[in-house]
Amino acid sequence: MTTAGVTRYAKLKIHELMRHDDFNELIRSLPAPRRSLSIDGLFCILANQLILAVAIFADLYGISDACDFIFDEIDGFSKECLAKWPHFRQVAEQQPRLEFGKRIGATPIFGDEKKFVPLQAADMYAWNVRHDLINNKVIYMPPPKILKILAKIPSVTRTYARDEVVRLLEHLIKVGELYWSDNPQEPKEYISENRRERKKPGNCLRRRKCELS
Repeated sequence: MTTAGVTRYAKLKIHELMRHDDFNELIRSLPAPRRSLSIDGLFCILANQLILAVAIFADLYGISDACDFIFDEIDGFSKECLAKWPHFRQVAEQQPRLEFGKRIGATPIFGDEKKFVPLQAADMYAWNVRHDLINNKVIYMPPPKILKILAKIPSVTRTYARDEVVRLLEHLIKVGELYWSDNPQEPKEYISENRRERKKPGNCLRRRKCELS
């Protein structure tokens, strides 16, 4: 996919940013009844947030049709995301200010970038955004040529700064408290470095509250 093709057909470009360090420290370390890729990795979380961003901002950019989503096929993550999709959609459609049903189409599908040209465009954009961020850690560097060309396409950027990740943490703590209040017999499994012994003693939710105070 060439940049000319992207600028001709793309109506909107969206990218999201969250630091792995923040996610690993604040979110990934929380307990769960069962560990899964959707909890231990960023992919499913950011995929859902991207879908919500389209539902929220589509009207601003003249997108009135329902949007379907095609993501890169990544081992394990596609199965996790699809398994949780019905619940995610049900919760999103209950939000009074979010016309989710009108903006979001069918269940997302996962494809191979080698066979689906738009995924090549998305990968090209994502790679250049990441490259630009890495180059600008210390001193300002001009954006890559490709990003300059794609700048003419309207953009939605979601940057999850640490304070936003903390707010997400606080929300997840409340969700966890409610869940274990209703299901006290359920175990609390923690992520571990060796990945062999996931269950650890102690109340992580209470500990997290102390850290935040």
